Amino acid sequence: MTPGSPTNTPRRPIEAPLLIAQGLSDELVLPGIQEAFVQERCAAGQSLEFRTYAGEDHVSVVGPDSPLNQDLVDWTNARLAGEAQAAGCQTIAR
Repeated sequence: MTPGSPTNTPRRPIEAPLLIAQGLSDELVLPGIQEAFVQERCAAGQSLEFRTYAGEDHVSVVGPDSPLNQDLVDWTNARLAGEAQAAGCQTIAR
C-alpha cells in the first residue's frame, strides 16, 4: 500500500470494464487524489476510462442535470451491446 493511501482503495486489477468519473470541483474526493489513483492503476496495466467534469462537485456530478448521466448510459449501453472498452487508459475532459 502506498503511504497515506486510503485503506478502501482497490489495488488489484479489476476485470470488468471500468469508468471513473470525477467532478473537478469535488471537495470530498479531491481531483488530485483521484488523478493519482487513475495514474497508479494505468501504470499497473488496468484498462479504464477516466472522465472529468468541470464545475461539478461530489453531488452535482451525479445530479439530474449532470452530463455524466448521458455519458454513463451511453458507455453502459456500449458494453451491454458487446462493444469492448478501449485497451489502455483514456482521459476525457467534459
